[in-house]
Amino acid sequence: EEMFDVAVIGGGFGGIYAVHRFREAGLSVVGIDGASGFGGTWYHNGYPGSRVDTDSVNLYSYTFSQEIYDGWRWKERYAAQTELMEYANWVADELDVRRRFRFDSWLIKSAWSSADKRWHLETDRGDRIACRFLVMCTGNLSEPKPVPFAGLERFEGEWLQSNRWPHREVDFAGKRVADRLDQAVERQ
Repeated sequence: EEMFDVAVIGGGFGGIYAVHRFREAGLSVVGIDGASGFGGTWYHNGYPGSRVDTDSVNLYSYTFSQEIYDGWRWKERYAAQTELMEYANWVADELDVRRRFRFDSWLIKSAWSSADKRWHLETDRGDRIACRFLVMCTGNLSEPKPVPFAGLERFEGEWLQSNRWPHREVDFAGKRVADRLDQAVERQ
């Protein structure tokens, strides 16, 4: 079992900052995220046209460091998902936190032990971690809402959802696409 002072769950904007701050405080820290990289919600929401609906400079820029704040120039006022991902990765590299994270690793178990006053964690990859502090930076949009389609488990076609969009091109040509619960359209 590996020992850390802190385990941070989530590699989004909050997780990047948390790992940075705990490391700056002299604590040993590990970050864990089920995705393959940084970005949190924006890692998963990469559907065509996805972007923020709030001002990127004022609400997505880290302001704790003038150097970080001044070091990035947003291309658009309402950044696209791709730019948000670029920014998250740039910040993670500027803060040198990438090596503290374990990606493609979902937390599947956490249990507090009163005996040793530690959290004992297990990931789906078999990592076993003990830590004094467990910090959840999973965000309020980390778990997709279940889709209420009766019979979905029997559907044999490709199923796509905006909050778990694949990290590859999706070709809709010649496919029947349901873009509302009550409507399906042919894509030419």
